Amino acid sequence: MGYIWQSSDFGATWTAGASSQDVISWNSISGNADGSIAIASGTRAPLAPGSSARHFIARVATASGAVTDVTIPQPFASMAASDDAHVLLAVEKGGELATDLRLWRSMDGGASWASVGASGTWAAAAMSQTGDVMAAVQQGTWTENAGGSTNSGGGIWLSTDYGLSWTQVSGLPEPFAAIAVSSSGQHMLAASHMIAADDRNRGRVYISKDGGVNWVKVLEAAYANGGGDWTSVTMSNDGQLWAATHETWLGGSTGRVTTRIDVCSGDNCEVAINWQPKSVLSDLPPGSTYQGIISSG
Repeated sequence: MGYIWQSSDFGATWTAGASSQDVISWNSISGNADGSIAIASGTRAPLAPGSSARHFIARVATASGAVTDVTIPQPFASMAASDDAHVLLAVEKGGELATDLRLWRSMDGGASWASVGASGTWAAAAMSQTGDVMAAVQQGTWTENAGGSTNSGGGIWLSTDYGLSWTQVSGLPEPFAAIAVSSSGQHMLAASHMIAADDRNRGRVYISKDGGVNWVKVLEAAYANGGGDWTSVTMSNDGQLWAATHETWLGGSTGRVTTRIDVCSGDNCEVAINWQPKSVLSDLPPGSTYQGIISSG
């Protein structure tokens, strides 16, 4: 049995909340602004040997623990919800090199789903309070050449009609990993992967304060002991608190990383000096890092 853990004291304590039978893994989780509804994507064990795993979403009323399960065609790697959790946007989960991933949208709280936009290398999704403004990022594909690795197909896509049509942001053809959107849809925060472990292709964090029309680079991954990367981003509903998680890969055989969270608050976060590291986990075991970060309020 798999549980969804929840906290009502700002993360000080956690309790096992909703549960579902035969869960192999939870793939992603999202929820509405006040935390009253959580939406989680999970995978159940096959019903019989040789049959396929079963994918579903669980819609959870966090106060009562009531769970409504809906079967979905594919597991979701990233999900976003409107304030009432009626409009949902999800990124299909696939392999690291998958190029045929789809965006899935629900307009009825997850009861039914339809693919929107073109297939691609989708990595993450976000939306505004009402769900009319949506944003999604692609990590693109990599090609090895004599000068190192190059990326194509990465970038940021925006929709202002509940996901019916999508437009790529010009001038940012990078392998993006994460994106966040404020309640109004005017403030956005996005992070790109490092293309290769060299000083020419550092991962970056960009912000927009005009609904994604213009973007400003505010942070760049540290090039130390072989490279670094940005793994996730988040912001407050009003767009006044911004945060991004960063990892630096250490050399040697341990594969350990030093991980930190960079935070900025106020109206001047397009200035790099206003971003400050607030948390550091040093010398983590192999494979350990911040995979996601979310905020409330």
